Amino acid sequence: METAIRLTSHAVYSLHKTSTRKHILKRAAQWGVEAKVIAEMRFDIPQMYKFHRKKSVDIEVDVFRFTKPQNLTLPPPDPSVFLSHSTPSTTNANEQGASHEGRGRRRAGAGGRGR
Repeated sequence: METAIRLTSHAVYSLHKTSTRKHILKRAAQWGVEAKVIAEMRFDIPQMYKFHRKKSVDIEVDVFRFTKPQNLTLPPPDPSVFLSHSTPSTTNANEQGASHEGRGRRRAGAGGRGR
């Protein structure tokens, strides 16, 4: 979000889980931008991997509008923030679903031996 706000000349729109609203508003205040919830809705996330147990999950989300004042100049980003994150995988969702090592317990009878 901070990067998007840096790059915009006026406003950024974004979806966030409703449960994070307090945190998002706090961060916006720290950045000196106005954050307003312009819509509250339910977002359906379909089953994407074979190991997901539910066909879909509905989550409550807020649609935010972040408005940047014309005179706002944000300080340069802290490089240590970017160094602490791992590089995103280039594997697509279907490939990840085929092998889910380290993603919880396997069920007995699901593709072979149980553990």
